[in-house]
Parts: sequence; structure tokens; C-alpha cells
Amino acid sequence: MSSSSHLSKYSSTRFVRSIVLLGLGLLIISLSGCVYLRLLSLKKQFADFDRFVKIEVTDSFTAHFNKPVLYNKDIVTLSKLQPSSIEKHGDEENWTYNFKKLDSNNQPVVASDTDIYYVMRFNNKKLMRSLTLSPILMRIAPAEFLEMSLRSLGGAKVIKSKRQVHGNIDNLPKLNRQLPKRQEIIKHLGAPFSEEIVNDYLLVTYHYRLESEPLPPKLEERRLSVTKLYFDSKTDEMVRVYGRFAGLKLSIDYRKMIAKELEQTD
Repeated sequence: MSSSSHLSKYSSTRFVRSIVLLGLGLLIISLSGCVYLRLLSLKKQFADFDRFVKIEVTDSFTAHFNKPVLYNKDIVTLSKLQPSSIEKHGDEENWTYNFKKLDSNNQPVVASDTDIYYVMRFNNKKLMRSLTLSPILMRIAPAEFLEMSLRSLGGAKVIKSKRQVHGNIDNLPKLNRQLPKRQEIIKHLGAPFSEEIVNDYLLVTYHYRLESEPLPPKLEERRLSVTKLYFDSKTDEMVRVYGRFAGLKLSIDYRKMIAKELEQTD
């Protein structure tokens, strides 16, 4: 399913009601065998979030896994992409997936402060013990929303036939937080690839490309990341984000996460 064609056909009602989806690559993995069992194990950990996961927020966002279950080979299996770099620290490894922003002509932007990256740290058993998301990625998905999205996976529904995990936020407390404004986003992410009106929303699109060895022409598209930000045309607030970065996929409807009384004051 093409993300572009799928999102452009959303009606306003469907748009607002869409479910929060967040997977550490788990949304595109082939759910079979041992990998599927590890996915279910991770889902159970998210259900007991405070016991198994510790969140650390500085200028970046880090999720520490107290009982790691995903192997580094799982990351390559699900993303079909090698990391941009691997740093060895004794028996442990840090894998970095770095995405270079592209301009409107799909040419890399020289400045590194607009890059999006995430770092996976693997212990001596090759199990992922932590995941760190870059500051720029947090501009798109602020820490409170990221944590809520992760917590939603505790009540997630695994749809094996569609290779998807649908997070459930119904039983999670809503956030008392203003939604990010377009000007704030543009200030940090820079000029977008394109802008257009879709179903009364302003769709702002960014293109990124994974820094890695080039792939055969038929597979090269895997390195491309198209990130779509939807803004309310009246309030200029970001209401939805969709993006896929190799093994990590974000699809968050912010208005499902904020308190109704706060939303009514917009």
C-alpha cells in the first residue's frame, strides 16, 4: 500500500479518528517464526511499561529496555537495510541509521543539523538494550507523544495478515499539551520538499535518504523516507504525522492524545 495514496484519501472524519501507530520497525516485519514470538514478548513488556521500559529525555529521546528481546539481525530483517554506521564498544555495538534531508530537487542538504537519525545499542548478546531518537525527530514527535505511543503498544492488536501492530490509547490518560505549530516545525526542519492542501489540511512533506551503500535500482527506494505532516489550516497546529525511517515507522494522530477540554480551546 502506498503511504501517499492512502493518506491523501482520508476523509476529515477518518483522519481525526485514526489510531495511533508506532512500531520499532515492527509494522513492516514479516510476522513469522521466532521473530513473531519476540514481537509478542515485546508487546507484553509494553503492557507492563514501567517495569520493562525506562524513558530518558534530554535533547533526545531514549527508551531503555530492561529485558531486551530484539536482536540486531531482526532490525536488518525488518528494514532490509544496513545501518549508516556501526561503532563497537567492547562486546557491544551502536548502530546508527542517519537520514539526510533532501531539497525540492531530491538533492542532499549539506547542513547536518537537519538530519534525522536514531541509534540502537546492542549488548554483548546482540540484543537491543536502548533506542535513541534524534532531536530533530522529536520536533516532529515530541517526547510526551512518543512515550504515549510506546505505551499504547501494551494494548496493541497484532494483525498478522497485514503485518501491522495497532496501538490502543483508549485506557491511557490524555495529555495536557498544546500541539506543535507549523512555524516552530519549519524553523527546525527547514524548508519542506512540498506543501499542498489535502481535505482542508495543509500537508507539509519532507524527503530524507538513508546514508548507506547504494542499493540496486529496483531496491533504491527503500532508502527514501517521505515524512508527511498535517496541519490544521485554521489553527496552524500539527494534527498528524506519518513517516517511515528504515525499520522505524511513525503514524501519530495528535488529537487522539490530548485532553478534550484542551482541544476545545484551540
